[in-house]
Formats: sequence, C-alpha cells, structure tokens
Amino acid sequence: MKIPQTLGLFIVVICTHAWAQGTQSSSTGQGGCVAAWNAYLENPSPVRGERLYALLPRNREQAREFDARCREILYSKVWSLQNRVNHQERIAVKIGFRMLSLSDGDLGESLDQILGSLIRRNPTMFLEELAIHREFVLRLDGLLRNLGDEFVDQPSKVRGELDRRIASLRRVQKKALRSLRDECIAELVR
Repeated sequence: MKIPQTLGLFIVVICTHAWAQGTQSSSTGQGGCVAAWNAYLENPSPVRGERLYALLPRNREQAREFDARCREILYSKVWSLQNRVNHQERIAVKIGFRMLSLSDGDLGESLDQILGSLIRRNPTMFLEELAIHREFVLRLDGLLRNLGDEFVDQPSKVRGELDRRIASLRRVQKKALRSLRDECIAELVR
C-alpha cells in the first residue's frame, strides 16, 4: 500500500515541478529576449545571435503575445542591426526578418530599410532569408522599395537605386530562388 502512495506523491511532485518550469519560462521569455538582444548588441557573435533568434516569435500568433515594453526595447536599438547586415552576417539578417513579426509603423519601415539594403550586397542571401521568413513580410513593396530619408524627393536617385537592386537580383541564378527573384524584380520595376 505504501508503494502506490509514494508513487502518487512522486508523480504529483514531478508534475508540479514541470508546470512551474513551464510557467517560469513563459513568464521570463520576453525578459530573456531583451537580455539576449542586449547581449547580442554588446558583443555580437553567431552563438549570441542564434540565442536571440530562438527567442523571437516564430509566427504572427506568438508575436501578438509579446508585450509593448519588449517591442519598445527591441525597436529602440533596431538600427544597431544595420552594420551587421551590411557585413552580410546571416544571423543578423535572420534576426531582422524575424523581428518583422513584431513590426508595425516605424519599426517595420526601419527593418525594411535595413534588410532591403542587403539586396545589392548579397542578393542571394536576401532571397534565401526572404523565402524562409516570407510570412513575416506584410508588404513586399515596402521591403524592396523603402530606401530611407536620403532618397526623399529625389526621383532620379530612387530610380538609380531601384535599377541597381534589379541588376543585383538578376544575377541570382539558383533555381529554387528564381520565382521569388522574379516576383521581387516585378515589384521593383513598377
């Protein structure tokens, strides 16, 4: 009779522990995301980047659960990704695309500019990551055409940049990326 009672007590303890761990990890997940973001920005490395990437929302449903404070902290330093993306660090590009799940307004426009700048530097990487993260891109035209303040009211400068992006995309010959490449080019030609 003692064995079933002991076993029952053991099961209750294990279940309580598992529930507490689940509650703790979900309640600290966003704090963990902020800590991972700060750690990545202070000393960028692939390992720290992967840790951050794993904590960012994997879909729009998860993104809706992120609180405003977390979004604000990520947004306040979003331009810190620019240098990493300019250096074609894949993890920075992945982080930027996944952050699009949290974006609206200014954050989305900033990420569009940061990620769109990769088109001329490494169009293959841009298309590969766009293909993986397509669900986070609400407006392809924004990602491709949002050039930033330096292009405002300068139509010839805008056309020149868009033409250079088209030329870069045309160089991508990977069969798996051709359809997406052609879709991007069609959007840039408009």
